[in-house]
This record gives sequence, C-alpha cells and structure tokens, in this order.
Amino acid sequence: MRSRGVLILAGMLAVVLAVGGVAAFTLSRRSPGSPELVSRDYFAAWRSGSLNGMAELVADPPHDFVEQHRALSRGLTVVSVGLAPGPLVPRSPDRAHQEFTVTRNLGGRLTWTFRSTLELGLVKDRWRILWRPATLHPALTGPAVWTLAETEAAPAAFTDRKGRALPDTGLLQPYIAALSENFGDTENDTSGRAVDVVEGGGGPPRRLAVFGAEGAERIRTTLDRGVQDAAEKTISGGTAALVAVRPSTGEVLAVADRLGGSNAFLGSYPPGSSFKVISGGRRGWSPPS
Repeated sequence: MRSRGVLILAGMLAVVLAVGGVAAFTLSRRSPGSPELVSRDYFAAWRSGSLNGMAELVADPPHDFVEQHRALSRGLTVVSVGLAPGPLVPRSPDRAHQEFTVTRNLGGRLTWTFRSTLELGLVKDRWRILWRPATLHPALTGPAVWTLAETEAAPAAFTDRKGRALPDTGLLQPYIAALSENFGDTENDTSGRAVDVVEGGGGPPRRLAVFGAEGAERIRTTLDRGVQDAAEKTISGGTAALVAVRPSTGEVLAVADRLGGSNAFLGSYPPGSSFKVISGGRRGWSPPS
C-alpha cells in the first residue's frame, strides 16, 4: 500500500509539472506559489531565452545577472541549451534544492554537459531562486570571461581504478580538465578544444572541460566511480568540498567540490575543519579488510 501511495503521489506530481510554462509563471506571480512552480517557471524562462524573466524569479539578483549568462554564451559560441531538472529536494520548511543537467552545443561542433544545483528559498513569504554564480557552473565564484580554446594535443581519457569511465557531468570535471593539461596524445598530430574561464580581476585561465578526438590514450586513476558518485550526493545542494582518501596508501578515491576553483586541494582551512580518520571497535567486531 505504501508503494502504491508513492506511485500515486509521483503521478500527481508529474501532472502538476506538466502544466504549461506560461500558466505556471502567471500563477506564481499571483501567489507565494511553491518551489515546484518557481522552479518550473525558471527553467521555462531559461529554455525560451528570457533572461529577464529568469531574473524576476531570483531573490536579489546581481546587477549583471543577464550579462553573466550572455558572457558565457558569447565566449563559447553557444548554439543551443538543453536543461534536464532532477527531483526537487526539501532541506527545511523554507529551503529546497534541485540538481539539474545542462547540455550546451558549442559552435555547432561540440557538446558540453555538466550538472549544477538550483537553490530555492522563502524570501518575504514568497518562494524565490537563491541564485549565485555557481548556479551557472559549480566551479564559479563570480563573474567570468569565457573562452573556447584550442589545445596542443588531443587530451587523454581518464578512467577510475577499475578502468570504468569517469563521470563527465559532475563536480569532478574541472579536476579532470586540469589533469588533461599535463597528459595528451603527443604522438599524433591532433588537437582538442577546451573551455577556459577567467574570473574577477583577471589572472591565468582555469580549464573547466576538455574535448578531444576519439581514440585518445586511456589513463587509469586511483578514483573510484562508486565512491565518487556517493561523494557528490553527500554534498548535493551545499557549499562544501569532500575528498575521500585511502589512509593506508594516500590514494584519492573521490573529489567533490562546490567551493569553486580547486579549493578541495588548494584551499586553506583552519585546524579542526577537516574530517579526521577515526578508528574504534568493540568486542567481537573488527573492521572489514
């Protein structure tokens, strides 16, 4: 009976989300609405290219909200944007978040896919989007200049410790892009393309994604695909970083970073802020080997 009730509830939710974008947009303007309606309006406005419509659903949007979106599309020659929202997850009576996948066609030749998170909250008794640059891309902390650069060689393809393909749409992506700068197909006269970003007042570009030719060299890492997926779910919707390390060898099993940049490895944190290795036991029990 409980499973049947869950199915009925899921069906009702699907019906609610199937309401036309224009009707939902009008309803949420007339009333406090709900996080589902505001999310629906936001993605509908995004799909239609209505950046001003998106800004109207944001609580205290930055003055350059529209320009930050246009800068990305302009710098990367974005031809189209695909959006796939996941389920909306309540965090408290006045907060919720929603994972979503963005797929952008760059210059009609490349497809760039990654995941981000939409934060929602009750502001003055109305549900609104709690927007920040990380909503546009999880590695961002501020306005950015985007470039679709050419790499000198086709990048290597990285796998986890078991030879399985690593996720190319999650929080690991900027770190894989950084590795790609040091590993490439130097034997063949081929080149790749990369998404570079410069934030704030300038400085060297940061590489967020690399695209290469098929047949690139495959390099096995110490990462574990299962642990990586679990790490990303653990900090879903939060502003945090998680690095899973095997203490006996120092191998990095997973990296999930929502702090922006490469702070999971390069950031400085006060003593006591990192997770400590804890050992313990009880009679008749021993940890698994």
